[in-house]
Amino acid sequence: MTDPTQPNQSGPTPPTGSEHSTPLATKALVVGISILLVVMAVVAVAYLAIKPSSRATIATAPAAIPPAAVSISGMGFSPATISVKKGQAVVWVNTDSKPHQIASLGSIHFSSVNALNPNDSYSFVFDTPGSYTYHDALAPTGAIGTVVVK
Repeated sequence: MTDPTQPNQSGPTPPTGSEHSTPLATKALVVGISILLVVMAVVAVAYLAIKPSSRATIATAPAAIPPAAVSISGMGFSPATISVKKGQAVVWVNTDSKPHQIASLGSIHFSSVNALNPNDSYSFVFDTPGSYTYHDALAPTGAIGTVVVK
């Protein structure tokens, strides 16, 4: 039996969870959280102060103008005259069973350089308004076409 007048021989009672933190540790935690909140507020104010035009945004590219198509056959170019917008491409596609070669006849030089075999294609972007004539260099007396750039 234990004598109530005698000190407890088992040692001091271990501290409970709330007794682990000291007033100094609690104060340090409050100061740390306060500093974090102040830093977050400063960053938010700085972000909002930036002009909207200089903030990073996701820009969408302007819609590309689809190319205009001209087919090449033994009968010539179809269509023989095509109108396009400034900056638009023209794509010539050889739909014939024989080779053809696009070559310009005017001041702006465009040419497929090599012969276009069946199903091959060649494209050129027209950046300057005007009217441009071309022909099939492999059939000099044959097909002539025109690109009108607006």
